Amino acid sequence: MLYLVTDYVAVIAVVQISRYIKRFYVRRFANNVNRRMKQILYRSLVLKSRASLREEGEGDIMTKAILDVDDCAEGMRKFTTEI
Repeated sequence: MLYLVTDYVAVIAVVQISRYIKRFYVRRFANNVNRRMKQILYRSLVLKSRASLREEGEGDIMTKAILDVDDCAEGMRKFTTEI
């Protein structure tokens, strides 16, 4: 019986450590993608003319773009975690 308990505890420990490692790397991946997407977004906004930014509304563009990037990264994180 002691061997079964020991094996059970060992299996639970391995599973929990594996879950922790998976979550760490998935979050790291999502954060890196989020950062890269925001850098690309900021570069594209910097290259736009002031007139086109004013026409579209600078604050609206930034808010919508940042929220879209965050939602996309969160979706990727959840999807990757489920796989």
